[in-house]
Amino acid sequence: MIGQILVEKGYVTLAQLNEARRKQLFAEPEGRPLLGETLVQLGYANPVQIEEAIKLQEGEPRSL
Repeated sequence: MIGQILVEKGYVTLAQLNEARRKQLFAEPEGRPLLGETLVQLGYANPVQIEEAIKLQEGEPRSL
């Protein structure tokens, strides 16, 4: 999961990740932003960090 990667890399704290997730929960379902977008919007991560985490996530083996 991208959030776990960002925390493990030290880019965001667990508290910041949880705040971003809460913000997502209260957004309108049809306009709900992605987690990375929310973290950038809150100023907790930057687009380069999000892209890095996405690339790492895509490289991880997927479990069924």
